[in-house]
Amino acid sequence: MIATVPKWGASNTKFARLARFIIGHFPHGEYRARFNLDGPRNCACGHPVESRSHILFDCPLWIRQPSLRRPRTLSRAFRAALIIDDDDESRYNGHPSLAQIHTFLEQNPMVATFEWADLLEQAEHDRQAGEGPHWTHALVLAHASLKVGLYRMYRERHGDSGQFFNKYDPSEVARKWLNRFRSIS
Repeated sequence: MIATVPKWGASNTKFARLARFIIGHFPHGEYRARFNLDGPRNCACGHPVESRSHILFDCPLWIRQPSLRRPRTLSRAFRAALIIDDDDESRYNGHPSLAQIHTFLEQNPMVATFEWADLLEQAEHDRQAGEGPHWTHALVLAHASLKVGLYRMYRERHGDSGQFFNKYDPSEVARKWLNRFRSIS
């Protein structure tokens, strides 16, 4: 992990998020089940169990590079904590490198954050109130599935991620989506 510190700059917040993701100590379904905490066990995408491996490899809500693929087998070491060798981008038993996890977290700034858990909880509360999509629902979409779709379109047009992450503003996307939805309702 020490080799990645310069990539994260002097940000304690980002490094703490990386550490929480690696050890699986962040608010997600599998964590809540293990510690018997309140909150959903399923993923916002509909998958029955929101696990770290589901988030990293399979969840359609998040952007991932083509090189980030699910290993053939997930060893006990992976399930306990990500054991990775980042020096030469090699992988321990086919597990993702620290650089790949770093890129995944950079491209998906809400993954492994308490803000994401709070946003999902508020969106569910708004949904149960039954008044149609709210700001929180739009933000959930803007941080996840809408972002993935726009990212794919950007890559098709430009061949790489280029300036996408510098230009993408989830709040602006959420505002536009919500206005469009309200105008056709």
